[in-house]
Amino acid sequence: MPVFQQRGEWFEVRYRRRRGWVRNPEEIATRSLGNAPASVLPVPGREPNRERLRQAVAPFGTQRSAGSLGEYELYTDVEDPVLIDWLDRVVAGVEAAYRARYGVAPIDRAREAIVLYARQEDFEVLSQRLPLLPSGEIAGLASDGLVAVAAGELDREQLAGTLIHELAHLLNRRALGPALPPWLDEGIARDLGSSEVDAAGRIRANRVGGSVVRQGDLLEWRGGQASLVALRRRHRRGHLRRFADLVTLDREAFYDGLQHQLHYDQSAFLVRYLLQSDDPEMGVGLREYLRSVAAGGPVEATALSDRLSISWSRLGEAFGEWLQAQQPLEPEPLATPA
Repeated sequence: MPVFQQRGEWFEVRYRRRRGWVRNPEEIATRSLGNAPASVLPVPGREPNRERLRQAVAPFGTQRSAGSLGEYELYTDVEDPVLIDWLDRVVAGVEAAYRARYGVAPIDRAREAIVLYARQEDFEVLSQRLPLLPSGEIAGLASDGLVAVAAGELDREQLAGTLIHELAHLLNRRALGPALPPWLDEGIARDLGSSEVDAAGRIRANRVGGSVVRQGDLLEWRGGQASLVALRRRHRRGHLRRFADLVTLDREAFYDGLQHQLHYDQSAFLVRYLLQSDDPEMGVGLREYLRSVAAGGPVEATALSDRLSISWSRLGEAFGEWLQAQQPLEPEPLATPA
C-alpha cells in the first residue's frame, strides 16, 4: 500500500480507493485489524530522521548544531545573533501558550530538531523532496522529526509565526494524536502561528499578529492580519466555505487547488472564534472536544458540533458577524507636506 505520511507509529495509507491510518503496515499481513481498531492517542516526541537531517543541513557545508531554540536542537546558517536570541525566547514559550489556549497538555518532551535557512532556495531543495505539501510557495514544514523554516524575505514576526505554526503541528501530535482531520490540525497550527509576538518574544495568542505596510499606493497586510483581511473580504462576497463542508474535507481536497489558503485561514479563524466568542460556552465546547480527542475519543466534527449545541449553518452566521467586527490594522497615515 502506498504510504503518504508517517506520524509517530501511525501511517496514512491507500488501499484501493480508500485512505486511512494504520499502525505499522508490515503487521497487516500477520494479523487482522478487525472492526474495532485501537484509538489514536497522543504520541511521544520524535527524534529527527538521520538521513533527512543530513539532507536538510547539506547547504550548510557541515552537519553541526548551532545550539538550540527552546528545547529543540537548532541547525542554521542565519548569522544574526540578536534574531536567534529572540527566536529562542519565542520557541521557549510555544508549549505554554499551546497548553493555555487549547486546554490540553502534550505528553513526553520535545525531541525534534529545527533547521533554519537563511535562503528560501535552500529550503526549497528540502521541501521538493517531500510529497503532499500544499501547492504554492511555502516557508515552513514539519516532517520526519524536523521543523524546517526559511527566513528568506520574511520579516521578524512572519518568521516567528511560521516557526510557531510548524511547532504547533508537533504539539498536536503529542497532545491530540497523529491522525487529525486537516481542518483541526491546520486550524490550530495557523491559529497559534497567527498570534501577536511582542518585542520580548512573548506570544499573545488572543491577539492577531502581523503588520500592514504601505508601499507607494499599495497596502500589504502580512501574517495573521493578511488572513483576517482576506477572510473579511471573502465573507462580504459570499465566498467562504460552509463549515459543514470545511470540516469534512479529506487531505487531498483540503490541500489541493487554489482553495487551500482559504481552508487554512477559515479553519484558523473558526478555532479563534470558538475560543474568543462572546459566548463562553463556545470555548468550553471546543476544549472539551479536544480533551476527548486526546483521550482517544471521536475526532469527527460531529463530536464537536454536539458539544457546541449549535448547527453548522447557525455557527456560520455567528462567525460571519464576529469576523466583520474584527478590525484589521490601519496603516500609518501619509506624512502631510509643510
